[in-house]
Amino acid sequence: MICHFSAYKRTTYNRTWAPIMNSIAKDMARRGYTITKDPQLMWWREPDSLNITTGTVEESDIVIYTDFTKDHFQKPGLHVGLSGPEPGSFTIDNVGVWPHLEQTYIDITYLKRDVMLSVTDSNHYWNEYLSLFKESKSNHFNNPDLNPGTNSPSPGKLEKDFVLCLIDGNYTDPWDDSRWERWKVIINTLIGKNIPVVVKYDPRFLLTSEGKIDPNKLEKQKGVIQNLGDYVKVFTGLESLHDIVPQARAVIVEDTNFTLEPLMYLKPTLVLGKNPYSHICAKEIVHEHQIIDALENLQWFDKNTVYAWLKWYCTQWICYTDKEESVQLRLDDLLQ
Repeated sequence: MICHFSAYKRTTYNRTWAPIMNSIAKDMARRGYTITKDPQLMWWREPDSLNITTGTVEESDIVIYTDFTKDHFQKPGLHVGLSGPEPGSFTIDNVGVWPHLEQTYIDITYLKRDVMLSVTDSNHYWNEYLSLFKESKSNHFNNPDLNPGTNSPSPGKLEKDFVLCLIDGNYTDPWDDSRWERWKVIINTLIGKNIPVVVKYDPRFLLTSEGKIDPNKLEKQKGVIQNLGDYVKVFTGLESLHDIVPQARAVIVEDTNFTLEPLMYLKPTLVLGKNPYSHICAKEIVHEHQIIDALENLQWFDKNTVYAWLKWYCTQWICYTDKEESVQLRLDDLLQ
């Protein structure tokens, strides 16, 4: 049996990706698979003990892909993607990567029943993990320059009852004009109802990999920031969500945003589109006219459901590079 690692979409396993792919390769080798890879795939610290050779997708029994979904014209396989809540956490899925994970499309009644029955009870380990994560002010970035933790700059004093808008940096084309038109409509809708607004950019959006302002990126975004005017507080740097989210009335996220901090603080979360938790413990927004009603009528919001989904995702579904058993259990489920 052959397990092949494809270079389609990602041709390099760097310091972020190599530990993840090493953990998968070692587990597949333990199962008796011969490990191969595309000739053009550059693999940092490739494990010599596995004797990885070059091969092709066509010759393989199972293919490991990164950063794309199964709708691409490729041989079916497993899809690996980065995820929150912390560095070294990742997903393995037969559908794709965030937000297009399997549970994004699972029937809500089925998932709610299984998730709620298994994890509604709290436990000491999970609560301690959440507390330590919040105290450390950590995020999901592997790059320490984008993950300053307790050294994050203070956001200062914020208005009460504001709505937090999280602008994600994981888009294929982050500068798409229609995207900014959508945000403009949303923010104007909130301002029109005298609701304070705070905008937080993903640090990758306007910063270099060293955590410094990128003048070229800032120039592209200058018009958008200026159009927000004096009515909106905007953060474009390394301010921590752990300092901002707790003060928010609610949070609006894009469907590609895999920051999980709004769920950690049990905040009502509105999702622009669809993601793995939007139909379970958040509110899916497809039109701006839904936003005000969703904020004023919170019958859809239940803290216990938010808590249960996040606990299930982080303790029973996601994988971690420093926890071999998490990879083993996930692959057991996918390969059965």
